Amino acid sequence: MLAPNHRPDPWLTLTRDRSWAGRLTAIGEPLCLLLGGIILARLVFRGIGGLDADRFLFPEDGAVDFMAAARAEGLWHLVRYGLLISLFVVVSALRGRRGRQTFAVTAGPDGWARNTAVGLVLGAFMSLPTLLLMLADRYVDLGPGTPFWALMAEVEWDAAFWAFMAVSSFAVVPLVEELVARGYMLGRFRESFSPGAALILMAVVFALAHGQYHQANVLAIGHLVSLILGSVSMGYAVYRTGSLIPPVVAHAFVNIPLSASASGIVVAGSVVLLVTLRRAVSDWIRGAWATLVSIDDLGPLVVIVSGVAVSLLTLRATAWSPYLWLATYLFIFTISLVRRSSWWTQGRPAFSDPDPRRRSRQ
Repeated sequence: MLAPNHRPDPWLTLTRDRSWAGRLTAIGEPLCLLLGGIILARLVFRGIGGLDADRFLFPEDGAVDFMAAARAEGLWHLVRYGLLISLFVVVSALRGRRGRQTFAVTAGPDGWARNTAVGLVLGAFMSLPTLLLMLADRYVDLGPGTPFWALMAEVEWDAAFWAFMAVSSFAVVPLVEELVARGYMLGRFRESFSPGAALILMAVVFALAHGQYHQANVLAIGHLVSLILGSVSMGYAVYRTGSLIPPVVAHAFVNIPLSASASGIVVAGSVVLLVTLRRAVSDWIRGAWATLVSIDDLGPLVVIVSGVAVSLLTLRATAWSPYLWLATYLFIFTISLVRRSSWWTQGRPAFSDPDPRRRSRQ
């Protein structure tokens, strides 16, 4: 049990392999596919004449074209996530993970309406740290922020601006990112890690994949911490509901751009909502905490999280860094394929934890 009154998460039926080799391959497979897929998508994108959205957001003549940027960003998302999701589905199917339920692509037992409401409450909870951080930055300099934040402060928020933000932030991105992060990757981690460890590992990968926050200042570090907390919250929501609807809705809620006055209103409204629903919110917090403190594979988690953090933080160190890390994860992934082949597993127990006490807690 992950928490009192907890429903089974959607990955309890997947095959378990909690050996050291299994844990390494559980991280090697998704990161190999992620890095390799992005590199391949970039080649395809350039091959079909795709242009980076930054060319239209930060042109030399200063004439920002949000509609052109929206089209460029939309094409990039189509190529990148179309390729990534296809790779994840195919490789998962080859390993025996089939059906949309194993990716949490379902309304779950509670249905669309209730899970949408859960997502809105979760979004209100997740938005508070980020909004308070941004409001504080208006009065105390916490760091330079990102180039796009500076652009947002200078341009008019017209229909073209909102079209670009819909494509790049609060409409398309939450759906495709949650399919990748909480749909595929979190489930893959659950095959070889305890529920709490899988949440932490997914949170670290998700947060550090946002390279715009790889800065040594309070503002950037604060956003990374908020991303980690938000990722844990969204992952736990999938455990609790068996559905991606709550994290998709929460992700979209958090990603909507807000002015200073709107931020203040959302903060006040979120506080009122959370206070009004304090019993239900407290129950969820206790459940998430119980999941995290029940981790029984802390040693492997610390080692693997450290390695993953180093790889993601140094991914842009040199032009060759992505390829070196891709080769590393490809090597680990290859071992995974070999270990799962019929000639390797013949005559051996198939990927179950030999300790029945740990099996009962999986």
